[in-house]
Amino acid sequence: MASPSSWQLRVDDSVERISKRRKFAKKHRSELRNVYTNLQRVLDALNGGMTLATVTSFGFMHREGKGLWAIDQRGPNSPKKELRLYVYFEEAARIIHVLRLGDKDSQQEDIRHCHRWIEQFEK
Repeated sequence: MASPSSWQLRVDDSVERISKRRKFAKKHRSELRNVYTNLQRVLDALNGGMTLATVTSFGFMHREGKGLWAIDQRGPNSPKKELRLYVYFEEAARIIHVLRLGDKDSQQEDIRHCHRWIEQFEK
């Protein structure tokens, strides 16, 4: 069981439901694995005592405005397909909200969707 001060993941239902995830699992397995490995690296680093400012400076992290961050597929095997896992850090509650999974083709719509989610969440 996690300690009360541990960071937790909260995965939005749409991340698991979307057909893109199944498509990526079939056609871009190593990229998808790297995205989730990078998410785990973020979680482990935060729970290991690193600050959010340090973690968001990792090379696979990208600021997307309004508190939204994208975690990309960088890692072993030099993946070709650019994937992004969009997350929002609720620092006070120590929660990483996993909002959306996408690629370069859906990037602008993914960011708009996540920005709307953040606006609603912060109300």
